[in-house]
Amino acid sequence: MCCWTETFVVGQATNNGKKEIILKANAIGLDFEKLVTNKSLLELKKMNCDFGTNPISKNILNYYTNYRGLTAVRNFYGKDLKIKACLYCNAQFSALLKNKNSSVSKLGFQLDHYLAKDDYPLLALSLYNLIPVCGNCNQRKLNSKLEIFYPYEDDINKITFFDLNEEKLIKYLLGNNSIDFIEWKLKNDTYKEKFKNHQKIFKIEQLYNANFKDIIKELLNKQIIYNDSRVDELSNLSFLNIDENMMERIKLGNYTLDEDINKRPLSKLVKDISERLSIITKIAPSKA
Repeated sequence: MCCWTETFVVGQATNNGKKEIILKANAIGLDFEKLVTNKSLLELKKMNCDFGTNPISKNILNYYTNYRGLTAVRNFYGKDLKIKACLYCNAQFSALLKNKNSSVSKLGFQLDHYLAKDDYPLLALSLYNLIPVCGNCNQRKLNSKLEIFYPYEDDINKITFFDLNEEKLIKYLLGNNSIDFIEWKLKNDTYKEKFKNHQKIFKIEQLYNANFKDIIKELLNKQIIYNDSRVDELSNLSFLNIDENMMERIKLGNYTLDEDINKRPLSKLVKDISERLSIITKIAPSKA
């Protein structure tokens, strides 16, 4: 059990609201630590099925407002998981904000209950039922019952990819600024229904075409600027100590490794299109 979890689950005895919940959970055989830290959606649903009608659900739901403000909870997403981009759209920041006159950070993002707390009150405090998202996505998903990607199990980066409609892109480059050419596609038909629902709720293609077509223009320019001779020239500057991964980041101005996609907004778009344009090579995921 990691230190922040230990502090949260068994510490802070003066926090009567939480202490009361833990004691009640123990009394009915509910593993509170597992409830908070389990990331299996199937197991979370089962826990809610087993204990969801128990009065403790009301205690948990009522405690949520205080819970989401706890330092351990804020740091879990921003520092432990290092999430700095919305897990639903990857288009906007989802980062911690540091108070000017305090060492305590506050949420600069919103937490969406993947399984709605009205339907799954027992899971209101589950760290893995809470998704750090931008305000736009949180608002769009509000009250929706459609099944979308569950970011902690469904790797959206590996399941989907951004692509370009070349014919429309040419028209855009020739002056038709209203034409949309960024496409969001599915790699694996196993996720067809979730993909359709995700697109329906968050309107990923519309979002990216409305706001980030200029990013593609920049990447096309970088395709020309960072030719082989320019890359070799930079690589030979030994005092910069540039490895292959850092060179890719310099070229794109963003992260390129799969495991870093959620460290900065638009990383996925930039990575996918750069691979499409051969600005960077397709990078195999690193081994854990």
